[in-house]
Amino acid sequence: MFKKILIISVAMAGFFFLRSAPVQAATLNLVTGQNTVKIGDTVTVDVKIDSPDVAVNAVQATVQFPKDVLSVTSLDYSGSVFSFWLQKPTYSNENGVVTFIGGSTEGFIGQSLEVLQISFKVIGTGQAPINFTDAAVTASNGSGSNILSAMNGVNIVSQASACTNHATAPPAQITRPASPSPTLPTAPKITVPLYPSNGGWYNISTNFIAQWKLPNDVTGVAASLNKDPVSVPSSSDGLFDNETFPPLTNGIWYLHVRFKNNNGWGPTASYKIGIDTDPPSQFGIKVNGGVSTILLSPTISYAATDAISGIARYSVSIDGFPVTSTQETSVTLPQQVPGWHTVTVVAYDQAGNGTEESTKIDILEMPFVTIGSLKLTQFWFFIDLLIILAILTLALHMRFIKRWIERMHK
Repeated sequence: MFKKILIISVAMAGFFFLRSAPVQAATLNLVTGQNTVKIGDTVTVDVKIDSPDVAVNAVQATVQFPKDVLSVTSLDYSGSVFSFWLQKPTYSNENGVVTFIGGSTEGFIGQSLEVLQISFKVIGTGQAPINFTDAAVTASNGSGSNILSAMNGVNIVSQASACTNHATAPPAQITRPASPSPTLPTAPKITVPLYPSNGGWYNISTNFIAQWKLPNDVTGVAASLNKDPVSVPSSSDGLFDNETFPPLTNGIWYLHVRFKNNNGWGPTASYKIGIDTDPPSQFGIKVNGGVSTILLSPTISYAATDAISGIARYSVSIDGFPVTSTQETSVTLPQQVPGWHTVTVVAYDQAGNGTEESTKIDILEMPFVTIGSLKLTQFWFFIDLLIILAILTLALHMRFIKRWIERMHK
């Protein structure tokens, strides 16, 4: 327990004493799917970290909001990647601020790492910009380096009345004459720039646009987004070639689109999107034979789990130098020189989120000479040999001096 507190304290100290220029890029983002609201609505804003290349283990931030338009009703950090709070998330509606300082003994990698969820009640009308006024994100490298490179806020507009049927604005309509067709329309070819692979896993959760080309015969488009792989949208939303959708929660989603022409509705095209913004579980590193070993190439084992997309691979390094990227849960390290070494393993899930664990290994020198129960390494064998030779040499010199003194007295 003391060791855990000590590690967290060192990480937190980086906020206040090592707020240096960032050496790697991490971004703090405020994300919402409700950009247009009205008085009385409840709007949720997520605080997220984008750090796809370097593990982070602590965050500090102040979020400011317009107190005449928005009022905080609750803060939820039950789903946060950070398990330790030096300053638990708190809010002041009087001052229009939310503040927090969180950390973890492990490091996390990802593009939408959840920190905190803020729930607001809309109490006024007008523009409601929500922004960071002070923040830091530290790398999980032992130095407490601040790697924050950008802070992105969000703007919410509170109107006298708001559209309640769409989390984002309705799609822009296209007006043009349609050409009659002898057959039903073909299935749309859907493209999603933010999620370019149909069926792929992604760790980004934000507003996204879906697009398709409209054949000349199409008179209407039906689109729906849900978790049903065989859903068929049945009512036309007008004529449009793209639509913007709100952020997706974790899980597998399906975007369904179909066209209508003078003959009726054509087949439905479905686009599968997997969202996983949670990093893999925390895990330990086991050194076969113990952390102190005479093996120059010890074997380590580890095993993380991921409830949403599953584990994709492990990245193993020693003393900061990459060893391997593998799907195996055990690795024999390359030969090391005697002494202490730091082994780091990062578990990545299918969406690219990562959890980092580290341990230290003490490589002992193998005995050079064994005399009974006494085992001497090469270093101590030669040290002892030098001591013995020195004693023998001194003894010979003392004997010579003694004889010389005896002759002088004769």
